[in-house]
Formats: sequence, structure tokens, C-alpha cells
Amino acid sequence: MWDFESSGSGENQLGRYLSYGSMLIYAGGDPISREASGIEREGWDWSMWPGTTVIRLSHAELDQQIDHRNFSDQTFVGGVSLEERNGVFALKLHDTVHDTSFRATKTVFCFDNMLVCLGSDIGNNDRTHSTVTPLFQATTSAAQSTVVDGNEMQTVPYASEGSVGQATWVMDSVGNGYVIPDGNGLKVRRQVQTPGDFGKEGGGRDTFEVAWIDHGSAPQSASYEYAVLVQASAVDVGKLAAGSEYEVWQQDRQAHIVHHKGLNATGYALFDKSAKPANGVLAKVDLPSLVMTRQVSDGLLLAAADPDYGWNWEIQTPHRYTNVIPNQASIARTLQVTVKGLWELDRAYQHARIVDVGVGGTVVAFTCQDGKAVEVKLVQAVEGDADASRLDFDADGFIGFGDFLRFAGQFGLSDSQVDFDPTFDIDGNGSVGFTDFLVFASGFGKQVGESMDSA
Repeated sequence: MWDFESSGSGENQLGRYLSYGSMLIYAGGDPISREASGIEREGWDWSMWPGTTVIRLSHAELDQQIDHRNFSDQTFVGGVSLEERNGVFALKLHDTVHDTSFRATKTVFCFDNMLVCLGSDIGNNDRTHSTVTPLFQATTSAAQSTVVDGNEMQTVPYASEGSVGQATWVMDSVGNGYVIPDGNGLKVRRQVQTPGDFGKEGGGRDTFEVAWIDHGSAPQSASYEYAVLVQASAVDVGKLAAGSEYEVWQQDRQAHIVHHKGLNATGYALFDKSAKPANGVLAKVDLPSLVMTRQVSDGLLLAAADPDYGWNWEIQTPHRYTNVIPNQASIARTLQVTVKGLWELDRAYQHARIVDVGVGGTVVAFTCQDGKAVEVKLVQAVEGDADASRLDFDADGFIGFGDFLRFAGQFGLSDSQVDFDPTFDIDGNGSVGFTDFLVFASGFGKQVGESMDSA
């Protein structure tokens, strides 16, 4: 992951935290604009980007060490989308330059206009500064209100603190609501900001409303949870605070998993391939990955992504920038997702096939590359069926001679060879061999959707 880029002429000198999980909500105005969404340069605190988790520094401290174009040693950053409206973003954060003790795991789960934000394993050894997770930073005025637990606040300055174990809800003045299940460390401010001018950014003065979760100095294994309703009414935000529409099924080093009750949708950020979700339809994966599911009346929608681009290099020094790294092509990898129950694909897909159906569930093999999501629909299979769609390599709905020619062209290749295509590795053992041929032969002449066990 690339951190940020600045220049000797003063551009983006304070931009270090832009890659720490920033989440700016552009939703205000008609037409929607940055200014109407409360995002203004004058008076902006570049250490308090919404959505990030950072060590809070002054502008002078941010400006002291401008070491940019750094690649993290973490490969898990990316997203998965489902139906072009729901999705998951996840980031394993490690500062390899300015404070190598700083780490955090962050996710955002998107369900319609709701964003569920989780953090875990937040830690560093900085005992001088606080580590914070800003929820919002937006321009405001005495004529605009910040709502805290239903109470409208217009005074400047204003300060409030959350309480341990007590849920709090807040609305910014541009129409977004925030629900924090545990108010421990929550701080809300309305204040005039004059953070200091450095380079071409970071100067000026304006009135802002700011909310953040303070993890304290030198936190170890800190975490957070909050939900955002984008452009919502105070009534809707209050309802969310009173009775949650979502459930956090897991939030630890192995995985972040969130289920939305109304949509019957679940997002999975599986940082460890050994993670075994206790709830939901997903049983396991064989690579660290991002998965999203939604159960519908006639089946299961399933999307998966591999966030690792597969670059074959290791960081040797904290600052590494050469033409070799950015220009490498990503590597296609096969991600196997095991879903509980017996399923088959509703049609042939170019980048997905079923490789096993049995008592352990249904194994769907996705060919993933460039961090892109692959989405399929599964329908219930009759016990004993094995769908022939995984053998329809030319996607014409029939397992025939064209598929055989493609298979023959890959026969004998393994994943150590450049021309290897994991699509033809039917048994998923890393090579296209005789067992793959036997499976192909059993499906030859079948229509997609026809059982390979049928005569």
C-alpha cells in the first residue's frame, strides 16, 4: 500500500494520514459538493481526517518529517461489492516509516445508506500523543446545530464526552448520523480551528464540529465500533441507537464480520485464512479475503475478492520506491470459498466454478486478480448433484469440444509456470493433471446445470 505523495514546492506536506483509512462523506448540497458536505480547507485539521485511526499530531509535528512514497509491508487492503450497492472495505495498517510500532485493523461495511465501521488491534508505543479515530470533521456555524442524543447544540465553543458502556448518537450539521454503542473515549467539539499554515495546505481559520474516539496514549489492542447513517433524519438515527439493525459477529485479529438483519446480508473481512465464522452461511476460505453474501428468495448471492496483488517482493527498508514495484502486473490466484449446504451456480461464470459439493458444503473457486470482486448466484442443489458449469470453459452452456481444446492447452501446467490458468485446475491442487481430466471427462457432453451424475 502506497502512503502519500508530496512535493518540495509545498504540496501535500501534511498528507501523511490520507492513507490511514480516511472516509469523507460527500452527500450535502444540490448538486452535491465538497463545500456543502462541510469539507473546507481553511482551518482543516490534517491530523483528524474522518474515518482514519492515527497518532494525533500538530501540523508542526506532521511537517517535521515528510518522508513519502512509502510502501507498507501489509498486503491486505481492498474491497468487495455485491449488487453494486453493498460492500466491504478493509485495511491492515502498519506504519513502516514514522512509527513502526503503530498498527491497526480497520473495516467499513456498507449496507444501503448505513456504514458500519470497526477497528481492532490498534496499538503503538507513543506515550506522548493520543491515538484517535475521528468520526467527522465539518465546517459549521452558530446557525447550524450539532445534535447529541437528541439535544441540539449551536454554541461555540462546545464540548461533550461519552460515557463508558453507554450508547451515544450524534448528528453533524450536514445531515449524517453517528451511533456509538459504547461512548468510552468519545469526544464531541464545536470550535474555532486555526491549526497552522504549512506549505500550500493547512492554513486559515474556520468553525468546525468534530467528533472522535480517543484511544489514549500508547494503546495496546484497542478497538472501536460505530455506525453512520448517511443523510438521515434524527428519528432514524435515534431508532438505530435504540435497537440495532446490524450485528457484529466477529471483531478480532482473525476477522471482522457484520450481519445486516433487514437485508439478510453479511460482510466478511477474513484476515486469516484459518478463520472459521461461527454464524452465517460461510464456512471457510483458503486465502485471506473479502466476502459478502445475501440470502434471497431463490438462492444465495455471493461475492469474493482477493486483496493481495501477489507482487513477488519483500520490503528491505522502510522507504522503498523503484520502478520495479509499481509496474508489476498483479498475479491471478484461485480463492476457494466454502459455503454451508449443497449449491450450484445458476449459470456459467467466467471467473467462478464449483469444485466440490459434499457433506462439508459447497466449494466455489474464484479466479481473482487486481483486487476485483467476482459475484455469482447460487441456487439449491439436489443432494448428490455436481453442477457441470465449472467445466464450461468457453461459457457456451455446453461441455463440448471447445472446452476440451482449452483444457488440453493447459494440461500438464502447474502454478509455478507463467501460462498456468487456475480455471483448469479443477481439483485445486496447483496443477492441471490426470485427476482434472477424469472430472472433465465425467462432464463431457453435459449441459450447464445438468448433474454430472446423470446418465
